[in-house]
Amino acid sequence: MPRADVPNVAVPRWFGVDLVRNRWLFPLAGLLGTAIGGSTYAISVFVNPWEDEFGWERTETLSSLAIAILATGAAMFLGGIAVDRWGPRPVLAAGGAFATLGMWNASNVDSLAELSVGFGGLFGLGIGLIYSASTIALVARWYPDPDKRGAAIGWSVVGFGMSAVFVAPLWTWGLETIGWRDTFALSAAVIAVLSVVLVTLVRFPPAGWTWTAEQGWHAVDDTEGTGDAGVQRFPWDLTLAEAIRNRYLWALALLFLFSTSGGLLAIGQAAAWAEEDAPSGLGVSAGIAAVVVMALSVANGSGRPTFGWISARLGLRRSMTLAYSILACGLVGLAASSSVAMAIPAALVTGLAFGGALSLNPVMAAFLFGVSSLGRIYGFLFLVGFGLGGVVGPLLGGMLYDRMEDYAPVFLVAAAASALAAISARLLLPAPGAERQHTPRTRAALDEFFAAARAAQSSEPSGAPDDGPAAGAGRSDEVGVGS
Repeated sequence: MPRADVPNVAVPRWFGVDLVRNRWLFPLAGLLGTAIGGSTYAISVFVNPWEDEFGWERTETLSSLAIAILATGAAMFLGGIAVDRWGPRPVLAAGGAFATLGMWNASNVDSLAELSVGFGGLFGLGIGLIYSASTIALVARWYPDPDKRGAAIGWSVVGFGMSAVFVAPLWTWGLETIGWRDTFALSAAVIAVLSVVLVTLVRFPPAGWTWTAEQGWHAVDDTEGTGDAGVQRFPWDLTLAEAIRNRYLWALALLFLFSTSGGLLAIGQAAAWAEEDAPSGLGVSAGIAAVVVMALSVANGSGRPTFGWISARLGLRRSMTLAYSILACGLVGLAASSSVAMAIPAALVTGLAFGGALSLNPVMAAFLFGVSSLGRIYGFLFLVGFGLGGVVGPLLGGMLYDRMEDYAPVFLVAAAASALAAISARLLLPAPGAERQHTPRTRAALDEFFAAARAAQSSEPSGAPDDGPAAGAGRSDEVGVGS
């Protein structure tokens, strides 16, 4: 139970709600924030209308999605640096403004260049900033508990996968009733309102509060290592520069790149594939195609907390290998599907594994490097993995379809990339209990902390021993997740 029995230490509140006792609001904030970005997974419902109106080729149409994802990756990196320095609130405010402006501009486009700038550039930049401010760095700090962190982070990114469940049918309805331009304009208004609400909520744990395994969150007299604006930094966590010199950062980036390229290569064309006449596609209506996209999205969102839960039991390396393997199987199933009855189970498997794989990347990063620089470290990973993978996947998928006019090769290439990720995960990720990384600097800082703790304990004959720095403070040497 959280404790606040230290005088002059204020309880953080949101409209009167105790945020220590109700820290679940932060994964919820992440869910809502990523729901904005998750609408990109439903963009495939606009592919055919755009091509009919403007005469674009598939590669051209999907280039806006590739630009959006690249911009998201760049914004995740820059936003991560800003979040680590100033906290999440100003970054989320900027992200909401860019996302609203991008969606509004997309409603007025008349050329591919305008779509690339409006939807691709501005909206992608906005959702990257929102993502960096409302998910990984925020939730990892509020959930240092090693048995809860994976699931909490998973819930915070559910919206990125689940959003299309609601957005795809709503956008399909909008296409049929008010047209795609007004649909984008209405979406801009919704994003603006939601962003304002989230800006009032998000914040890091304030100065004066810490977490230990025995006491949970509790108020303290001193918060050693606390920086400006209540942004806690701990000397035993790795910096971005130190993480870049660590081989596991690059292993994780490689896995991120493989799985994202494969997953988005297929997901970006899901609706168009379902509507395509047989034998290349399923030959169904736009409404039924939206159901296929919804199946992908439901599973994508569900896979994130599900694999967070699995990782606490199987370990991170084993869970990531499992997710990539299942993703490859699901993509093979999509390639073999010739009916909706076959496609929906394959879509569910694909979405579940894709969402699970994405959710485990930040969990592994937190256990490897700590949380003090997690915003910028995961932002770098996101830029390399999701940013570049988001360019390679959709563009490669578009080129394959334009050349072969068949979706089976698209899905099979995606499956091969996912299988390569599964093999790499098993070979490249750290062994059980060895996730936490240290440099000579961080090891010395940790030794200094425990020496001071022992000295303080020896001067106080009674009282419980100090647990040391919380897992959320970067201390996870002794709470390593096995694989």
